[in-house]
Amino acid sequence: MLMATSAWAETIHLDCLFEGDITLRLAFVPTKAGKVSAEQWREGLCVSKPCMKEGSFTRTEGLYKFYWQMGSGVEEILELNRKELTYKHQFLNSSFGYMSPSYGVCKIVQRANKNNKI
Repeated sequence: MLMATSAWAETIHLDCLFEGDITLRLAFVPTKAGKVSAEQWREGLCVSKPCMKEGSFTRTEGLYKFYWQMGSGVEEILELNRKELTYKHQFLNSSFGYMSPSYGVCKIVQRANKNNKI
């Protein structure tokens, strides 16, 4: 499924599955262009601190690229293939460069629905 417009962004989340049974839920912020929020969940509990973090994203024809500033010169980056919904996730440290990436798959989940809890 190619996510070609931003109209769908108000009605969906992207749930990206990480190692260790962690789900990264991405939600586009419809009131702020180019912004996304992220939460990390395991077994129904938020495991990220703070629970919700806001970042930014860019979009090309085939790719979303999400960014979160972590402080101390560290940036978290997730590149999402818009057609296949596969991702590459890694951290960039301004002193040491890129850290080893992880790879996985995201799925589209309807927003504001009692059945879409993580």
